[in-house]
Amino acid sequence: LADKLNLVATDEEVREKIINSPEFQRDGKFIGFDEYRRILAYNRIDLKDFEDSKRIEVLKEKFINVLTSSITVSEKDVMDYYKREKEKLNVEYAIVDISTVQLDKEPTKDELKNWFEKNKESFKIPEKRKGEYVIIDIEKTKGEVEVTESEIRDYWSENQFLFQIPEKRRVSRIYLKFSEKDKEKVSQKAKEIFSKLKEGENFEELAKKFSQDEKGKDGGDWGFDYTALFSEQEIKKIQEMNLNDISDPIELKDAFSILKLTEIIPASVRPLEEVSNQIKDVLLYDKAQKLAQKRGEDLAKEAKKSKSLSKIAKIKGFEVKTTPYLEKEGEPLPEDPSGSINANLFQLEVKKVSDPFMTFKGICVLQLTDIQKSRDAKFEEVESKVRESYIKYLKKEKAKEIAYALKSSISFKTLENASKEANLKYYSKEIGRLDSIEGIGFNPYIEEVIFSLKEGEVSEPLPFENGYAVFRVIKYIPPDMSDWEKEKERIRSSIEQREKNKFIQAFFERYKEELKVKFNQEAYQKVVDEILGRF
Repeated sequence: LADKLNLVATDEEVREKIINSPEFQRDGKFIGFDEYRRILAYNRIDLKDFEDSKRIEVLKEKFINVLTSSITVSEKDVMDYYKREKEKLNVEYAIVDISTVQLDKEPTKDELKNWFEKNKESFKIPEKRKGEYVIIDIEKTKGEVEVTESEIRDYWSENQFLFQIPEKRRVSRIYLKFSEKDKEKVSQKAKEIFSKLKEGENFEELAKKFSQDEKGKDGGDWGFDYTALFSEQEIKKIQEMNLNDISDPIELKDAFSILKLTEIIPASVRPLEEVSNQIKDVLLYDKAQKLAQKRGEDLAKEAKKSKSLSKIAKIKGFEVKTTPYLEKEGEPLPEDPSGSINANLFQLEVKKVSDPFMTFKGICVLQLTDIQKSRDAKFEEVESKVRESYIKYLKKEKAKEIAYALKSSISFKTLENASKEANLKYYSKEIGRLDSIEGIGFNPYIEEVIFSLKEGEVSEPLPFENGYAVFRVIKYIPPDMSDWEKEKERIRSSIEQREKNKFIQAFFERYKEELKVKFNQEAYQKVVDEILGRF
């Protein structure tokens, strides 16, 4: 496709791509081409192959830019999105959760059978597959490899950025809170304190006297551990300051902040003696994994020739295990919690042997031995699932009745009182369109409905996964437009990217259908395993 559009990636563009790759940056700068080549060599990545892959990335970006160059977002679209993102509601609501609903009686077997017949498709037995497999345990393979002191030293020398202790900055702060009513007054006070500091008055004493955060009584000293509690503005300012600098008052959302940088501990590298055992473990695992991978490749190659994994495995002294019948998205084996064996079984034909792939315990080679096709279930096979499904349905219907009764009672009671009398969970919250609703979770349908209500209006009972909810809008809070200028480019970029992604996905789906492209899951998994194995 790129060829048809006469797109090329020049050597200079590839070079820029490499220089700006995050994995080759340290302290915001490119590590240099000598170290770049050393890293590739250490990870056994061919230089030409890697740079060819970067060339493809450049072409891909150019191709996508050409395809999507006509996609634009209007100012109105950006403004509408901003308003939706920022508008809020004060609401009260009650939840009827099915976990609190009691049924009058247990369903009979006839009722369960009737439910089963009506919903047979949802109780279908999925396709299941069975196989034999060998896992070459990487931990056990560690005992067969050695790591020398010189290898540990070389790794430490070539990868010092991994063992860097970042620079630390100690900060003191004077923090003055304000409300909308007294903002100007507090701003003036902050300027007065800043003037006193410039005249040489003691920061610690002024902090004890005026600062309104938890460290004020200690002279404003926050030490080195403040990043989780300070604002982005403050963190950015601290990084710009020199030792003993005092910042101008910084206006935050609800306070003014004056900062002093009191100590800098320079960045350093952890000494070899301190990290030697850690490096040894990394190198042992790397060598053991490569040995296990090689044995897996040899085993798979011979097993494919003989068409019998168990036969070759026994000759080579590997333990062969047999899976139960597994579903593609079903319960994984204990030694493979990620479900790689399940996934790979469903990529094979009967009697075919897989390439080696990574599992939690080690390198696995797998042979598919049998397939049970998807089929309609017999009632007895899925009775417990039918019971669970039917009881959930009955409870949700009862929850719906309770929710409608609650709504009817609100005409002569408050929602809070009606909820308490019915022993239902009651909430009073401020909710934004993109917020998760406590007790319900993220629910676009419910949020769309409640944002369409007028102040004081009560919703119909609204369904969610585990029950029903009734809402009343107390107050509509219009969007705060103060951040519009700062936020609009971020929003524009976000909407453009979303629209471009939708366009690209649709384009390739159409192109894939025209060319009858098939996705090779086995090849994909092999590449993923190979890449993950390097880290």
